Amino acid sequence: MRASRIARRFIVFIFVVFVFFTGFISLQYDVDIDDDAVSKLSIRRKNRPLDPARNHIRSLMMESEKVADEGSKFGNFRNRFKKWQPRWLSARVKLAAEKNITVDETRYVIYRCDQSDAYGCRDWAELVQGMTQTYVVSTLAGRRFKAELVNFPCTLEDFVSAAVVQWTHPVTFHHFLRTGLPGVGILDYPTGSSFYQQVSTTNFSQLMPDALAYMYFRSEDSFLSHLGDSDLYRSKQLAWMQGMNQAQVHAILDRRLFKLSPRMQRHLDLYLYAILPSEGHRLICLDISSSPYDVTQQEAGPDDSVLRKVWNFVLEHSKTQVDKIYLRTDYPHVRHSASRQSFARSTVHKLEVTRSTSHLGEAGATCERLEHGLIDHYIMRNCDVLLVSGSQLGRLAAAVRASDEGLFCLMANGHIHPCNTKGLSDLFVAHS
Repeated sequence: MRASRIARRFIVFIFVVFVFFTGFISLQYDVDIDDDAVSKLSIRRKNRPLDPARNHIRSLMMESEKVADEGSKFGNFRNRFKKWQPRWLSARVKLAAEKNITVDETRYVIYRCDQSDAYGCRDWAELVQGMTQTYVVSTLAGRRFKAELVNFPCTLEDFVSAAVVQWTHPVTFHHFLRTGLPGVGILDYPTGSSFYQQVSTTNFSQLMPDALAYMYFRSEDSFLSHLGDSDLYRSKQLAWMQGMNQAQVHAILDRRLFKLSPRMQRHLDLYLYAILPSEGHRLICLDISSSPYDVTQQEAGPDDSVLRKVWNFVLEHSKTQVDKIYLRTDYPHVRHSASRQSFARSTVHKLEVTRSTSHLGEAGATCERLEHGLIDHYIMRNCDVLLVSGSQLGRLAAAVRASDEGLFCLMANGHIHPCNTKGLSDLFVAHS
């Protein structure tokens, strides 16, 4: 009996201690409802300052919520683009599949960019034009498609990987290419060639006899728009093109041929996350560049009156304080003028992935141009607002972006107006 009384008293003592201790703890804390934090509970210790680190993190979280709420009023192109664009393109890409094409696995059509004669791949837009057109020709000739950079300190695989069409090959077929090699044919069509007027009636199988297993094809000008009119191919090999504009054609070809290399994808993902950390952040892109190989463009670039219209355009479309500005230009006076505008602090720096290779001569400089062009191209595809001018790369990005939302065109007189991808028929300006 005595033992049981002792046990009961001990239990009562423990209970009293527990009640006293919990009461003491409750008096040290209170719970405040912070209306500015959207009714979220904010627990604060009495008579003690908040931990500075925790306070900083909390303020950052609240700022992110504020930014996201503010940006959601206007929507986010990138997120909607990611949701619907793959479905749109996957349906179209199926039309471009080789189900209507018989391919001879022992014969090839090859896109080759050689350091000794690099026209057609001096920048990213030229390279894309060369590869996409050579690929289409390979389907018309019923041959396998391959592509390569030769005698450069870089490879195509440094920048992009094969997507649907497996165009890569580890070792070049011919280290030195010249006319007269056994089993080798070379089709080279510079600007002004009669080939471009005759392309809609050309039989590519006849141009590439079976005895020549390796056909190297190179064209300096664009001709895909004329190929769509071919009576010979449009009912079968080119049936997928029918009823589509050139921007849609290039969007499909881009998805069939290219995806970023793992290295480039990693760098681009980190860059976009750094400049656009929340859904509320928007990207406004301005492509005010010349094509270094298009002598028809003004060498001086836009004058002050045109630039004033461009900067007013930026202010008009920058809806929040967290909108970022991506300026692509090769005109020093344009970049200088942009640095003096009120939005200068919102302008983001260009992404630099590798160290300079210009010390390797023209071959190294070409690799730099290809990488910089690739980066610009993929960043502009993610823009909420995209202003394009006469640059081939910007127009190509608008085409592959595959949406008229937020797309604007800058005219030579400085007029800026909404435009659509259907109107960008001449994606690749003819060389003069």
